[in-house]
Amino acid sequence: MLFGEEWFLAGQLTQVLGVMFLTQIICSATSQILYLMERQKFQIVLEIVKLVFVIAIFGWMQHDFLQTMLIYGSVIAIFNLCLWFIGRQLLKSKGRLVIGKHKK
Repeated sequence: MLFGEEWFLAGQLTQVLGVMFLTQIICSATSQILYLMERQKFQIVLEIVKLVFVIAIFGWMQHDFLQTMLIYGSVIAIFNLCLWFIGRQLLKSKGRLVIGKHKK
């Protein structure tokens, strides 16, 4: 081990949360699209749903720290990707949220 035994958990935690950090970096540039497109109500609904998930994860999954953090990181990564996808769809449709193929 490079830093010693006391840093072992930090290394494991970094591995477990790596995907979450990656999605946050990738999606950070587009994270404000819903605000810019005047979809604040939709944004707050998404944030409330994410908060409920986070409270549930930390409320029920208290027996294994790394497993809890893995599930937390996965949920946040999924929400980041969903937010990116929704923002992308909004930009493609010029403000109208249309999931799927566009009718011409």
